[in-house]
Amino acid sequence: MPKQHIVLIHGLMGSLDFFSPAALLPDFIIHTPALIGYGDQQAMLPQSLEQQAEFVLDSINTQVKEPCWILGHSVGGAIAVLVAQRSPSRVRGLISVEGNFTLNDAFWCAHIAQLSSDAWRKEYQTMQADPAAWLAASVPVLTPTRLAWATAILQFQSAQTIQAQAQAVVAGTGPEHFLQSVQAVVDAGVPLYLLSGERS
Repeated sequence: MPKQHIVLIHGLMGSLDFFSPAALLPDFIIHTPALIGYGDQQAMLPQSLEQQAEFVLDSINTQVKEPCWILGHSVGGAIAVLVAQRSPSRVRGLISVEGNFTLNDAFWCAHIAQLSSDAWRKEYQTMQADPAAWLAASVPVLTPTRLAWATAILQFQSAQTIQAQAQAVVAGTGPEHFLQSVQAVVDAGVPLYLLSGERS
């Protein structure tokens, strides 16, 4: 049986290459696109979740060229929903890991979005300067591997990109119509699996 494709959409900070997903998912062909504003896509800043969804869909159409699984983490979960809504025939199934479907789950985005650019830049520079302190606030055990991952994640995008993406999340998932997008995906018959994201 030929391997199926899975597209991993990263969250507010990327990418999802940091944990070597191909080693954990040997039965799939892995795709980990860097969203607009991230990694090798930093020439532009993200403007909206819809823009990111169109970018991912274009990647699927040009690189995958067949129906695939889509896994979205955090902000990537919201983007994955919009991809599936736009082109359900391209999606075998949708996996949302801590997906930001409402501002109840996108609380960090809401915090970042309302800060001044200077205040957020200083906060982010503090995180980048001491990844161990940043990580220690959210994980019970600080290991060398986790520290290496955190360091890579914090260097993958600029403070400006993160704030622009956070503002896009607030604008895109704050209104009630985003949940209508989720409903449209379910109504289209796309399998939807939710992992965490219990506030949504």
